[in-house]
Amino acid sequence: MNWLDGFNRVIGYMEEHLNEETDYEAMAGLLGYSAYHFQRVFLMLAGVTVAEYIRNRRLAKAAEELQDGTKALDVAVKYQYSTAASFNRAFKAMHGVTPSQVQKGGATVKAYPSLSYEVKVSMAGAMDYRMVQLPSFRVVGRNLPT
Repeated sequence: MNWLDGFNRVIGYMEEHLNEETDYEAMAGLLGYSAYHFQRVFLMLAGVTVAEYIRNRRLAKAAEELQDGTKALDVAVKYQYSTAASFNRAFKAMHGVTPSQVQKGGATVKAYPSLSYEVKVSMAGAMDYRMVQLPSFRVVGRNLPT
C-alpha cells in the first residue's frame, strides 16, 4: 500500500466514524504513524487540521440532516456536541445561519465535501522554447496579508 491509498483509507475511516469521538491513534495506526506525525502530515496535505476537517464534515452532514427534518438537538448529540448552544454557535460560524433557519427551509448552507487524494500526471505535449538573455531589471512587490 502506498501513502496515497493509506490517506484515502483514513478519510474513509473518518467518514464512517463522524458521529463518534475522534480517535487520532486509530487513524494514525492505519498509516503506521504516531498520532503526532499523522496530524502534522494531514495538515500539510489537506491544509486544515484533522479536528477542523472533522468539525466541518460533521457540520456539513448536520445541515443535510436538518434539511431532511431531523431535530437540531438530535443532530447536535449525534455529532458530538455536548450542548445545543455549542452546536448552534459552531453551525452559525460555518454556515452563517442557525439550525432553525435551515429547518424552516430556504436557507443556504455551505458544502464541505469529503477529501480524496489522487495523483494525476499529465503532459500537454512537446513545447517549443528559446533562451533569451535580457538586461538586468528590478522587480518590486508588496507583501499583502492573506
